[in-house]
Amino acid sequence: KTVTYLEAADAIDIQPPQRIHQLTEVLEALMEHDHKHHHPLRAALVVSRGRSGLPAEGFFLKAQSLNLMPAVTAEEFHQTCLERLFDEETPARNIQMDGENSHRTS
Repeated sequence: KTVTYLEAADAIDIQPPQRIHQLTEVLEALMEHDHKHHHPLRAALVVSRGRSGLPAEGFFLKAQSLNLMPAVTAEEFHQTCLERLFDEETPARNIQMDGENSHRTS
């Protein structure tokens, strides 16, 4: 299940001002962490209400800066990210951040 940026900001109790900007910084750090540890991009679960179920442009720009986005459409890349997240065979499917360490929760 995906959530909107506002729902994600509410879920992690981000306070004003600039809630979405603060969330974006968290999501970009999460993308860096997931990439470094070869995990699926959990930031793909956060989508924009106005983009037909896709994350905001910053998600794709960050993916490009990490050299994660091959020459496919944004829609195809996002779908691949979601498939990896929900694939039972993905080794780090249920990871959590714990300081600098991550671990399986199941």
